[in-house]
Amino acid sequence: MSRLALVVLALVVLCVVGFVLFADDALGGADDVVPVVGGPEERRSGGTVLPEGTPRPDGPDEPRPLAPDAPPRDARPAAVAAETPEMPPGRTVSGRVERLWDRTPIVGARVVADASDGSRATTHSLGTPPGAFVLEHVHHDASEVVVELDGPWPMRRSAYDIETGEEDVDALVLVVDSGFPVAGLVTDESGAPLAGAVVDAQQKQETVADAGGRFRLTDVAPAEGRESVEIGARAPWFQRGSDDVLVPRGPGATPEVHLVLVGGGAIEGRVLDPDDEPVAGAPVELVFEMTTAHGRRAPGGLETTSGADGRYRLDHVKAGRWVVEAKPGPFDETHVDTWVPEVVVDTGRVTRLDIVLPRAATVAGRVRDAYGAPVAGAEVRMDRVLRWPAPDVGGSSTTTSSDLRITSRGAPDGSGETVLTLLEGEATTDADGTYLLESVTPGEKRLGALVPDGDFTPAEETLHVEGGREHIADFLLDAGLVLRSRVVDVAGLPIEGASAQVSLDDSGSFDGSHRATTDADGCFELTGLPARELGLLIHADGYLSLFEDVDPAAAPPEYVLRPAPRVVGRVVDAALDEPVTRYTLRIEYTRGSMSNQSQFPDGEFAIDVVDDEPVVVSVEAPGYLPQSIEGVVPSSTEVRPLEFRLLREP
Repeated sequence: MSRLALVVLALVVLCVVGFVLFADDALGGADDVVPVVGGPEERRSGGTVLPEGTPRPDGPDEPRPLAPDAPPRDARPAAVAAETPEMPPGRTVSGRVERLWDRTPIVGARVVADASDGSRATTHSLGTPPGAFVLEHVHHDASEVVVELDGPWPMRRSAYDIETGEEDVDALVLVVDSGFPVAGLVTDESGAPLAGAVVDAQQKQETVADAGGRFRLTDVAPAEGRESVEIGARAPWFQRGSDDVLVPRGPGATPEVHLVLVGGGAIEGRVLDPDDEPVAGAPVELVFEMTTAHGRRAPGGLETTSGADGRYRLDHVKAGRWVVEAKPGPFDETHVDTWVPEVVVDTGRVTRLDIVLPRAATVAGRVRDAYGAPVAGAEVRMDRVLRWPAPDVGGSSTTTSSDLRITSRGAPDGSGETVLTLLEGEATTDADGTYLLESVTPGEKRLGALVPDGDFTPAEETLHVEGGREHIADFLLDAGLVLRSRVVDVAGLPIEGASAQVSLDDSGSFDGSHRATTDADGCFELTGLPARELGLLIHADGYLSLFEDVDPAAAPPEYVLRPAPRVVGRVVDAALDEPVTRYTLRIEYTRGSMSNQSQFPDGEFAIDVVDDEPVVVSVEAPGYLPQSIEGVVPSSTEVRPLEFRLLREP
């Protein structure tokens, strides 16, 4: 070989060696092969995950070097790293979800596994096979699997421990307390089955009765703190019927219920605007039942919504006289709701009723004192008023709640009347004494203005509102009187925390607008009272309530409260000897009765009564037979409490 050829060959060898050394330094040695988390059989090369042994499209299965000017792998920008995501670490957890009640599979339950690093694996139980689930990429330190059930009931959640580690977990059976099943029969009054009747649990979950009137509901759960569930049914031309089903104490037999539906009628028609155009999406419902002796709120569930042509139909309505309410749709700000009273429904018949939604009205005005100065901070309350004849009322009767009052008063000649008032709006006067009430419905209104804990006497006015108009109602508040007194016990010791309040209207009811609480000396003060005789009510726990007339202009006496005898007892399930915590307690005296429907912790009750004469004490609880104890002397129960051992309904 010539001298020139040897020199050329040496130069080529030096170049090749230098290039290899340069590339190896740029790559950081053998660190190009990076294991992929999730299995040793996979590795990442050039941004692509390939199984071991898969040939490259462009050459042998060897690591591809980076360009000579590429930065070290740990110095790459985040954007570049994001282009080559790593598979999450983890293992697989699989199994099935079953009901506690009968170990049948649950489809649709959410299964979750959380890890300490904040990662979460989640899936749902499926239908192939029923109730099966597979959680993938579960972190090795996850030690708990959680099952969550949503559905129509409050979410139920159960947790289960699993072993930590790298090993997969399979055939895991998660048993969940999803509620209990209810089965039964729907018939008419003659016992004929009502095929196709819609059966519901708490009006949240529904099913349909079969050709024999039979039905079955699964995963029924009570509300928080309740021991029973209402099962109801409805069918065309029948009223909705319902019964309470006691929650079973544990897995076992399915509770059965027989629902007997009574015939009813229907109301149908159209909802229109004042221009006789149909109103779509308008809610329509029964709100009150009008009787010849009193009135009450309508049962729930009697509601519907008008269609695109304004048509609606209310089915399952009991025969009687009703107040029907229609409201504008969700995006209608021009019209307001309206009441249609005296809607008569007969069994087996359709009552035709078209309802026109009125335009909104406004009520505004000023509140001033006797000298014409504006009264700021005065509260103006507007009640909606509805009246109807009540020829069968004997004496008087009043039903009240936080916003509703129904008062009936009789007359010897049968000209009794029921007056219903419902809070519609409230406003507070500004610095000029001005107030404004918007979106007011047409009809009779009762407006009142008062200054809470102030020195002014409340004022009241009746107003008849027309739709689409602005109405003015001004008030003049006179300076009121002050009633100061003291409340003590029979030993003359002050009673702290007693409630003293006066009634300012003729119904004798107390709305809480004029109320005071006694201090440590037993003293109280009521301000802004009118110069006329008022009803005064004083109440304190453990004492008999005191009611008597008082004249604020006269010097009041010192009021003495006597200790109240109590009826004390406990209600338990006779078979299980466990407390029944929700029931209705009724105590009948010689001159009247009282009823208390509530939840009683541990099933125990302690009720104050008016005197120590013998009474009849009764208990009714859903799913149990009622029970009564006669001749109970209240004071004796303090020493020897009553015990009601309730038997379940057959």
